[in-house]
Amino acid sequence: MTLTKCKKLFQIHENLNGFRDGFFRGNPGRSKQVDIRHLRRWLDALTFSCLKKFETVYVDDASTLIRIILEREKEPFSQFILYQGVRAFVKGFQTHGLFINPLMVELFLQLQQQDCSHTYLESLLQRSIESAVSNFDLSEYATYIKTLSSRASKGSLRNRRGLGEKETQSSSGGPIKAFYEYVSVREQRTPSQLLEKIQNQASGLTVEQLKEFLMSFLEEIITVADVSSVEVQECIQSLVTTYITGTVGNEPKKPSDWARPKEVKDKCYENCDDCSKMNAFLRDPELQNHTLPVKEEAWQMEHLRSQYHWFKYFKIEGNERNPVAVTKTLKWWEELHRNWESRACNALKALRKLPQTELKHCLAHQYDEIMDLRMVKMIDDFHENTSQEKRYYETTSTVPNKRLRE
Repeated sequence: MTLTKCKKLFQIHENLNGFRDGFFRGNPGRSKQVDIRHLRRWLDALTFSCLKKFETVYVDDASTLIRIILEREKEPFSQFILYQGVRAFVKGFQTHGLFINPLMVELFLQLQQQDCSHTYLESLLQRSIESAVSNFDLSEYATYIKTLSSRASKGSLRNRRGLGEKETQSSSGGPIKAFYEYVSVREQRTPSQLLEKIQNQASGLTVEQLKEFLMSFLEEIITVADVSSVEVQECIQSLVTTYITGTVGNEPKKPSDWARPKEVKDKCYENCDDCSKMNAFLRDPELQNHTLPVKEEAWQMEHLRSQYHWFKYFKIEGNERNPVAVTKTLKWWEELHRNWESRACNALKALRKLPQTELKHCLAHQYDEIMDLRMVKMIDDFHENTSQEKRYYETTSTVPNKRLRE
């Protein structure tokens, strides 16, 4: 049948609902209760049949299953029948992280509503929770939370789920607090498996996910977890460390000679001699000045200038558009360091927004060290070599040293 030929559950559901609405719009005289009941039973039978035949699962199927159950709240028999189909569908795909993670999010968000106490949803949660824990994927969870946030910001989340005025609310960390509490009560102890998965998978998050998601996620966890538990402490320490190293990165090391390897441009589409000489100059730890080839016209210098950031990291001699020589400076490193300082500042702001009492308990003696970002700061060699570097630059450089630190 055309309505159910598609292999995607959410698409079939939309097709069947569209057919129902179109049928009554085109046949206004057939809107009696008996006609409505017969049509719905026929559509329910098609839905039930499809739920037991799918071979592939998609992310949107999770919210569709919730919708199928909720749409029949006023028809207990139909709801019971469709729930059996939903159970069969979930059982067939409960080991698929791409599906089970979104399903858990949808279930907890729906059940978190103050006026929601739904037997079928609660039953579905009980049947799926073990698989949800064993197949939990932090990255997929974060991705789905962002998807929901994006839909909500566009005003489409409520309509897509068919929840009417009952729009679901959640923090940017998602319903992990409810998930964690549920598993804790079920197991009557700290949910070790869930914590282990969270800890091991955090390093796989993208920088964007670390910035936008991890701190909100961590705040939800730390407010409900038993912070006296060694497992919880190790998990929190690991998450904080991952966040700092992933979003801040190591402090750029100050050059100790005149070599500027990071400013080298190996790829020159013209493969010209000018770029080769410039690269050799940048790699040389002793050379500070470089005389540029003489160009009759300024435009002839455009290629070299464009290759090396328009010489903004050098002190130039002569006309800005057609310089005769360049001198190495610390500008490249200074820019890298400013960017690093900005990232470090943002990370500290995020860490300070966490509940500090619980955070201190988890980080214990490492609290001061972590909040000082010592794990990414240049400490060991930097201070030992500062005096020597300063003397080197003072005796050899003609460029003012703006960022030498004692």
